[in-house]
Amino acid sequence: MKDNSQDDKRHTHDSTATIGAVVVLAIVVLCLFTPLLVNLAFQHVAPVGFLEARWTPGELLGYAGGVFSCLGTVFLGCLTLHQNQLLRDETNRRIDAEEERNRLAFRPAFNITFRSGAGDKIRFEIQNVSSSFARDIAISGIVGIDNQGQTKWRNKNLLIPFLDRGGAQCFQVGELEVSKLLTANELARIEMYLSCINQFGEEYLYELTGFRTDENRGGPHQFYWTFEEVDVAEIEERQANQTS
Repeated sequence: MKDNSQDDKRHTHDSTATIGAVVVLAIVVLCLFTPLLVNLAFQHVAPVGFLEARWTPGELLGYAGGVFSCLGTVFLGCLTLHQNQLLRDETNRRIDAEEERNRLAFRPAFNITFRSGAGDKIRFEIQNVSSSFARDIAISGIVGIDNQGQTKWRNKNLLIPFLDRGGAQCFQVGELEVSKLLTANELARIEMYLSCINQFGEEYLYELTGFRTDENRGGPHQFYWTFEEVDVAEIEERQANQTS
């Protein structure tokens, strides 16, 4: 999944670095040219007594030394800020990596098996094969697709309240009879979405696709399933594109 927060952090960091560079450049120019302007002013007679300088050359040199000391302090301060920013970014990356490891460690995983039920309707058994229990398991967007890529039927959404580790439950998909699976162009694949919540309250969304398999890959009427974790925003964008 695409992590938009990382892009936002990177954009903010780049903007802050640009502003800091401009400020530092302005301070450097000011500190370098101020003594030069003062020195040039001392080479001319003031037009009025109010502007007549009362500084001695030693005082001018002392002022220049103070300016350069200030410049050095500003430079060290900016360097410290830059190092702190790098340290903060590294800490954030480590925190994000640790959170991602924890998220993957407790991510629910499922196994789907074909089952022929009463009336020879298409039925499947879903089993939780992860180390975390899953609750509020919602199966939505269930459609049957034929060999021509056309939607043959749609099924209502299903809800499984809870599946413990190793727990399983059967559900029926559509009204298509198992015997019709052998009919040409009747059913090529089944597509659906599965969302659930793990034991820490984190939500996961998967896109499931079941493909027909031949007799050499597990017997007749079998399905080979693929699971792909997706982002909710991607699904909404895809549905909007299909609508338009």
